[in-house]
Amino acid sequence: MIKYITKYNFTDVPTLFSQIILDFELIEDPPFYIIITNDEQNCFLGYIEGFAEYISCRVVSRVIKINHVLKNSDDYILDHEKEIKEISVGDFKSIELNIRSLKEALEVSSIIVSNKNDFLFRGQANKEWKIESSLFRKGYDRSKEALLYSEIRHLNHDQFNSDDFNQLSSDMQHYGIPTRLVDWTSNIFNAIYFACVSGREDLSKGGIVFVMDCPEMLDVDSETYKDIQSFLEYRYGYTDDVEAIFPILSKIYESDKKYKFLKIRYSNERIKRQNGYFSICFEANEDEANGFLKYKLNEYLKRNNSNVPDKHLDKVVDIIKIPLDASVMDRICQQVEGYNAIATEHPIDLEGLKEALDRYRSIKPFDHIMNDIQKYDQHIKIIIPATYKKDITNELNKVGVNSSTIYPDLEGMTKFIREKYSN
Repeated sequence: MIKYITKYNFTDVPTLFSQIILDFELIEDPPFYIIITNDEQNCFLGYIEGFAEYISCRVVSRVIKINHVLKNSDDYILDHEKEIKEISVGDFKSIELNIRSLKEALEVSSIIVSNKNDFLFRGQANKEWKIESSLFRKGYDRSKEALLYSEIRHLNHDQFNSDDFNQLSSDMQHYGIPTRLVDWTSNIFNAIYFACVSGREDLSKGGIVFVMDCPEMLDVDSETYKDIQSFLEYRYGYTDDVEAIFPILSKIYESDKKYKFLKIRYSNERIKRQNGYFSICFEANEDEANGFLKYKLNEYLKRNNSNVPDKHLDKVVDIIKIPLDASVMDRICQQVEGYNAIATEHPIDLEGLKEALDRYRSIKPFDHIMNDIQKYDQHIKIIIPATYKKDITNELNKVGVNSSTIYPDLEGMTKFIREKYSN
């Protein structure tokens, strides 16, 4: 999303959302974002739009300290005006845009949606809160997750009888049952509403809207979507076969990201009105990671050594365990070398096995940390200062965004009346 930083000398910092003309050689075709500084201490975010022979830049943020945006800001000191440096992904923190009115939110929205990328938004009433699912935010462990599912199934209510466990989780979520899903929306105004009004109705804290670039959004018919269903079936205790989680673990271990964004079929009016999407985070304990490691090694050995009897391959699989350190590697190699010494006609491919084992070093237990979304995916934070929450809530109501539209049921209507006449 934000790839570059440049230096331009301005007598006066341009005002928010104004357009300025820049003069440098384009690094890539517009549109794209760029950080602009004039003193290596302060900066603002610009949105580059190319027009004919000149470059138009929309000012998207108020002045920000560079060290709030970049981890290693000293590495981005620019020697001369118009110089451009590429920003390392690992150095980027985030961009915070403070808005004080719905009009400013409209400007932000118009700039963001003009970009070709897919964006999702999440509003939280306290800017200090982490991005966490209701299940883990409330301190529940995985055993409680299965118990919650069991209670829901016991109710035998039509709303909770879906065979799609992703769908079932979203229905549970929207009726107040803690799940591992995190709500997002494609409508920035819905997100702003949640940033201004929470269940605790705490107006004393600044709110926040996370604007997340989501290049990979799982469709309901995708293979990975179905892998997540299998993961949830195991977590909910619907199946006790640990191999149900191996397909999604296989994809997770290939990436630094331990979460996915997905679409859900709109099964109730709330999700539909809120333009709802979800993210889900995964984890694997030591037993599960060990089981997956053995599964991958067994799969590799039998695919690449089909002439070797299974009982000899199984002896190799029995040795492997986490952590896959030098001692484990040595024991595996000794086992294979011992077999190869007497089975010269169809030996196990030791060199190929070593390469496979090296790839499997990344298979380790890992925790459920949804907040890692902020570490791996570039995002913009829209900050709503506490003093402007009430005014923005009133402005949202004037354009038809309030509790009665967000929650299109009796609860939403009564909530709207309560908010309307609160101080």
